[in-house]
Amino acid sequence: MYSRYSLMKESDQVDTDGENWPDPLSVNYSNFKFTSIPSQIEINTKYIDKFWTLMYDKYGLSDHDDILLSLNGIPFIGKLEPGDIILKISQDDLENFVTNQSDEDKWYQQ
Repeated sequence: MYSRYSLMKESDQVDTDGENWPDPLSVNYSNFKFTSIPSQIEINTKYIDKFWTLMYDKYGLSDHDDILLSLNGIPFIGKLEPGDIILKISQDDLENFVTNQSDEDKWYQQ
């Protein structure tokens, strides 16, 4: 499954198993470019309880949810309330999130 964590560099911090934590500041969200105008999605309780159902209903897939939330400026699901509106970013834009990184940010392809 692809997620924003696929783009993150390892940080200097380690967990109890000695594994490096991902560094969320290593992803450059400011380079993101829309290729189409987003529509809107109204959030309901079902989508808050199981956000993957929103992804399946609107996109036909169950990943990329963390990228959609990040691009909408939502740090975690608990910030959403029924009736909130988020942008429905095109599936192509979500899937091309990696290619919208600048060359200097593409450390993960080296």
